[in-house]
Order: sequence, then C-alpha cells, then structure tokens
Amino acid sequence: MPLEALHTSLSLFQSAMLTTHAVGIDLGTTYSCIAYLNEHGEPVSIPNQEGEISTPSVVMYENGEEIVGTEALRNAIMNPQHVVQNAKRWMGDPKKQWVIDKKTYNSVDVSAAILGLVPLSVFLLGHSFGAVCSMEVSLAVQNLAKVVLYEPMIPIAGPITPPQLVDRMQTLSDAGKHEEALTTFFRDVVRMPEIEIARARMLSSWSARVAAAHTISRELREVNKYVFKSERFSRIASPVLLLLGGDSPAFVSEGTNAVHAAIPSSRVTIMPGQQHIAMDTAPAVFLREVIGFFRN
Repeated sequence: MPLEALHTSLSLFQSAMLTTHAVGIDLGTTYSCIAYLNEHGEPVSIPNQEGEISTPSVVMYENGEEIVGTEALRNAIMNPQHVVQNAKRWMGDPKKQWVIDKKTYNSVDVSAAILGLVPLSVFLLGHSFGAVCSMEVSLAVQNLAKVVLYEPMIPIAGPITPPQLVDRMQTLSDAGKHEEALTTFFRDVVRMPEIEIARARMLSSWSARVAAAHTISRELREVNKYVFKSERFSRIASPVLLLLGGDSPAFVSEGTNAVHAAIPSSRVTIMPGQQHIAMDTAPAVFLREVIGFFRN
C-alpha cells in the first residue's frame, strides 16, 4: 500500500474509533498510547498515523511548530536543541524549563502537546504522583472534559516522605531488591497495614508493581519538591472528582482536601475501607465511581 494511502487508512480508522468508543490515554514518560474496549471488553490499542501502536512522548519545537512522536524522536540526535524528551519526569518542578528559539516551555506544555494529538475531549485519570501530573496538565489542555484525581500526593506541611526513607528505597532498588522497595513504600509512606500488603501480594498486578518499583524514589523526590499553589488551580473549570480511601492516612486526606478547596468545580468521594490502591483491592468500587463520573 502506498504510504499516503496507508496514512489515510489509519487516519480513518483512528477517527472511527475515537468517535464511536470511549478511549483511554496512557500519557507515559517515554511512550504514550490510546486504546478502547472492544465488544468483548478487551483493550485494543489504536495505531497512530504512522501505524505505530505507541507514540514516543517526544516533542520538537521548530519555527513555531510542534511536532510530536517518531519524527521528533528522530531529530533528537541531529537536532537536540529543539527536542524535549522525558518531560513527565519533571512534572511539578517549576525550575525545570526548556528554552527553544527564545521561547520557554515546561513539562506541562510538553504533556499538553502530546494530549493535543487527540481530536476529541480528553478525560484524565491520575493516581498518586500521576494525579499531581494530571492537575498540572489540566491547566494547559484545551480539550479537557473531566478529571479524576485519586489521592494526589500534595505536601502540605513539609516533605511527605523523609529524605532518608527515599534514599533507603533507592538503595534497595539499586541492589535489585525491588519487592522490598515496594513494600517499604506501602508500609512506611502510604502506611498500609500488613494485612493489606499481604492481599496486594496476591493480586495479578503485584509483579508489574515490583517491576516498576525503581521509579518510586524518583517520584517521591519530585513530590517532596512540589510547591502547591492553590490559586493556580482555581481556573480549572472542568468537573473534577477527587477519590479518597476511607482508611487512608491523615496526610493523604489533607492533600486531597487542599486540592478540593482550590478547585471550585471539584467534589470529593470517599471509598469506605479503602486506601491507596482501591483499583486493585476493590476494583468494582473504584470503577463504579470513575465510570459513573465520566458517563454522567
């Protein structure tokens, strides 16, 4: 098939999926993708116009134009001064900026450019550090419909996690003890009871959490540095649902309530008996709240 015809075919397929299905967007640090649920309830990835299942989370700024994805990634070597990669890692850090052609960009600008690839309204769902990222992106995305923030990690009275504890988890990860780093996070940071940790170990998602445990220390450091300025978020007009576990520690509810007070269009829903990972420990409860909010 000629390249132009392939692009046209993929564009038509993508448009059809976006207009007939609710889609989910994974805004990743290195790659992003869009998927929908088919008639069997199975997730199906939607290819981009290049035929790729995932799109590099890379943006090139040149001559006032934003170029997102593979073409931007190709230019990362030849034209690095115009390319931004891994911007999500700096979400919430007001000091991190990229100056390109005398114009300044931050991690929110870059993430908004990636989300801007979706031609329809965007529904954002963020959890923990991801909820903080979603808050920041909400300030820049033009096609934002609704937002769900599940226990955003907001430091209210100093760092959430003592630096020495973050260092200990980093040491465990560096030594390949990823499972121990993960259980340390659950036990000492979000203060999950031992019985809940034992239940989490039995879930199918446990191995994936262990595999990603090396990212926890980096995210906790970013959370500790995050400066929450409530007045910035008062201009979010889209409906926002704040989810909070009924058994979550006080510092989590304090952060959630601070966000609620800052966003006039927000409301808080408490999930009784839950803590920081209700999507795993009580998926029916979690999905009922999220899907109900998005549909209504």
